[in-house]
Amino acid sequence: MVGPIVLKFTNARSAVTAKPETPGTVDADRQALRERARQAIARQPARTVTTLSSLLAVQDALGYLPPEAIDEVARRTSATVNEVWGVASFYPNFRFHEPARHSVELCWGPTCHLLGAQGVFQGLLPLLKLENEGDTADGTVSFKLNTCLGVCPHGPAMSFDHELAGHMTLERAARRIELLKAADEEQQRSAELLEEAAAARSARAAVRAKRAAAAAEAARVAEKVRLADVAEAEKLAEAVKVVEAARVAKVAEAAKAAEAEAAKEKEAKEKEAKEKDTKEKETKAEKAKGSPTDEAPTDPLKAEQSETATDDVAADTPAGDESPGGNQDNSSGGDQDD
Repeated sequence: MVGPIVLKFTNARSAVTAKPETPGTVDADRQALRERARQAIARQPARTVTTLSSLLAVQDALGYLPPEAIDEVARRTSATVNEVWGVASFYPNFRFHEPARHSVELCWGPTCHLLGAQGVFQGLLPLLKLENEGDTADGTVSFKLNTCLGVCPHGPAMSFDHELAGHMTLERAARRIELLKAADEEQQRSAELLEEAAAARSARAAVRAKRAAAAAEAARVAEKVRLADVAEAEKLAEAVKVVEAARVAKVAEAAKAAEAEAAKEKEAKEKEAKEKDTKEKETKAEKAKGSPTDEAPTDPLKAEQSETATDDVAADTPAGDESPGGNQDNSSGGDQDD
């Protein structure tokens, strides 16, 4: 009867000494454990916060006491890490590694022990493939002895995931453990179905995404072709515009040349007319300086009439009066003789 109890405390002390830590734990996970332990310590309802109350609060929140939780309890209670480990290792109900999925406790109080707890304990060890209390290799059950579950009239008593059951026998205990495993298998199956459904949804989403990507690629190619056609059309329009501009420039140049030629011809004609007019004016001036007859009209009929009139006047004039000058001379001479 004493053996299991001694082994129980020995197992607790070895766990404290080993301070197990999950291999491959990343810094993020350790930081998350620290934060959860810190929150559990801060949420304690008691006014007086002690090392023991803090350890209980953390184990209730995490299910065990990892090294990070020990550090946080020491920091919160102003105690050393060794002092906190000393308190935690003194009480066998504290765990120092992550618990299994299910907790199974067998009351080891005097009443339950006398009512057959020893037989239940010895029968469950080979069923769970354990040599003593502890966790199964598959992580399904955490089996341990409890000093007293407080239901002595119903002994032997056990606790399955903190649910009390009395008058336990080996067969009933084994059946309850099988139910826990069956529930795990069902939960695992449900999880697998959920994962399959999620995978199917992901596959469908991937197909939709692939189709959407293909449609987007087709739209992109079509847009690229359209833009290329637009660019080609713009290029062609620009070429047509350049040709038209060249034609317009050539027409404008030809018009300008024609206008310059016309202006040159006009200037030449104006110059010729001006020279002709100047020459005529010079001719008239020379004629005006020569004699009055020079101013005779150039019309032949008028010239002939003028000549005829001149001849008539000459015929009617006496011989001695051929010219006014002669008369004047005679008159002058007469006067001089007198």
